[in-house]
Amino acid sequence: MLKETKEEERLLAVYFIDLARFKNINDSFGHSVGDEVLKQMAARFRTVLDQKLFLTRAGGDEFVAVAPRVNYQSILAYVRTIQQVLARPFEIEGRELILSANIGISVFPFDGEDLNTLLGHADMALYHAKEEGKFYQFYHQTINQRLIRETILESHLHRAIERDEFILYYQPQYDLFTGELIRLEALIRWYNSELGWIRPDQFIPLAEKIGLMPKLDEWVLSTACRHRKMWKQRGGVEADLSINLSASHFQIPGMAKRLLSIIESNGDDPCRWEFEVTEHIMMQDSAVVYENISQLKEAGVKLAIDDFGVGYSSLGYIKKLKVDRLKIDRSFIKNLPQSADDQAIVAAVITMAHQLSIDVVAEGIENEKQIQILKEMGCNGGQGYFWRQPVSETEIGSLLQCNE
Repeated sequence: MLKETKEEERLLAVYFIDLARFKNINDSFGHSVGDEVLKQMAARFRTVLDQKLFLTRAGGDEFVAVAPRVNYQSILAYVRTIQQVLARPFEIEGRELILSANIGISVFPFDGEDLNTLLGHADMALYHAKEEGKFYQFYHQTINQRLIRETILESHLHRAIERDEFILYYQPQYDLFTGELIRLEALIRWYNSELGWIRPDQFIPLAEKIGLMPKLDEWVLSTACRHRKMWKQRGGVEADLSINLSASHFQIPGMAKRLLSIIESNGDDPCRWEFEVTEHIMMQDSAVVYENISQLKEAGVKLAIDDFGVGYSSLGYIKKLKVDRLKIDRSFIKNLPQSADDQAIVAAVITMAHQLSIDVVAEGIENEKQIQILKEMGCNGGQGYFWRQPVSETEIGSLLQCNE
């Protein structure tokens, strides 16, 4: 097949097809319904796809299709056909089920000289499509490089805590009206001797994916408690602290008790702590989440919604969670002096928050003009490079002594 395709100077495409959320069908309706869906799926493929295209089930909810002697137009035509196959509901035992899929595509001879290589690269493209929420994705070398780097990062990440590779930096938050330091946000950083500095936007999503975030959260809390104890012993002002917590951490039963025990075992006061979460926590409407939040709030811990405005904002959940503070995302602050739209959004958020007795902190402040506008709107606090970038615990210790 590859030989003939090459001799004719044509292309060959390998499609790796994964049915999205197929497991939910098996879990909800049983494997007999799932098996029937797969049978109907295969029958539809045989009916609508060209006889020259080879189709096989790769196992579970995955199919592999091979289309020899094609060009790029026909490769995309097959993608549209697969999309049409999935668009029609599947009628099984009186139910209508609608499926979606992700497709990874590799092309001979550019992405490999043999079927095993092409299949592996199509699988990589499929992984990327699922990660990015795309219907289909062609393989390209950067995908391979990304997956290789992610594998390397994961290997190092599992051992980073025991190797003492993480570092805490701190960024102050200030009262916009008095100029007083009101809080320090602890920010985790990672330096690996082989890889150098790894950005948080690279390792934190990976830690979420592999289930390491609860362990990282607890390391941050424990380390920050230790730092504050040192600052106090050196005669510094005792500032409140905030840390970011993974929304998935709140899904773990007993999480609140575990975090409170870390605070108390360090001789610290829960009332001096604020836990920041993203708006994704509002999607986790579960008894475990609310139980953990209730226990933290009863102990005096404050709750802030970080990066507010770019996620899944819900006024009902903000009220139900008894949020203490909203942190307006920097994307609304950046162009505040020039953008009437951003001004309207920020003003509305501040007004709404204050009516609910919630404080507001603006992130990413860089100049006096932004501060002036925010003060006119009644914003309580801010943080950003206007004051200082995140700095080490030693530098923060010196800052606290200066403020004494």
